[in-house]
Amino acid sequence: MNSKDSKDPNIDKSLPYSEDAEKGVLCSLLLAPGKVAKLCSDRLWPGAFYVPAHQILYDTILEWDKPSDQVDFVWLCEALKDQLDECGGKETVCELYKFVPTPINAEYYVDIMLEKYRLRRAIQFSNKLSARCKQEGEEIGDQFPEWEREFSEIAHLNNGTWLPAGRSMLEWTPESLVELSRCKIDESQILLGDRWLERGQGAFLVGPSGIGKSVALIQWSLMIGAGRVAFGISVSGTLKVLILQSEIAEMTESRWRKCCLRLVWARHNRRWRTITSVSCRLEV
Repeated sequence: MNSKDSKDPNIDKSLPYSEDAEKGVLCSLLLAPGKVAKLCSDRLWPGAFYVPAHQILYDTILEWDKPSDQVDFVWLCEALKDQLDECGGKETVCELYKFVPTPINAEYYVDIMLEKYRLRRAIQFSNKLSARCKQEGEEIGDQFPEWEREFSEIAHLNNGTWLPAGRSMLEWTPESLVELSRCKIDESQILLGDRWLERGQGAFLVGPSGIGKSVALIQWSLMIGAGRVAFGISVSGTLKVLILQSEIAEMTESRWRKCCLRLVWARHNRRWRTITSVSCRLEV
């Protein structure tokens, strides 16, 4: 599935995308909106549809409020309003209903779309980084936080796997980022929800003073310890939680650092075998 037959002049056809896969997802969504809509909302990122008309159709179809019924053709055309022509008109929309015979392969089409989206993000980021670094007389020091944030997003999109240790940002190439995009998610490393928290990673619970972060943290820890769903976030099993809590005035950064280093030392030396995850919070 590598068709690039779209006649939209605004599409850069040098970037990877699959028009067939996008149509397969849309057709599956039209035929079985109840089942396919959840799959799409769980896995498709904004921008995953590369053909602009397909993004318009996708956003409109999700407004259908009868998930047990096939999306009505007349309703869809009326819902598109002025954007119907941008989507190719009624004839194109009608043909979309017959693109695949059954929605059973929707997940397969989604996988293809995600693969193309990952490749596009990796190529675009690498090209932007390369062009910026080649500009003479430009200071790039203040750009690194933004570059790191963007690359971190790409890495998380793919499964949170980073490039091999020892590689500098300036050594990243389109090929290395493409290699990253093909990495598989190791679900055994997921602790909370749909990759809300993985082993070896961290997360923040942020809110203004007095809103109830401490109470929420304790309640969440109890649910995690019992292996139960907490605030709609699933738990991979019964986990042990260690809470380190202090006001900034009571615990300086250096003391926090020493405390955490001791925990890491204890864990690596098997002095504290029960630690599965550590939750630290400072009041700011």
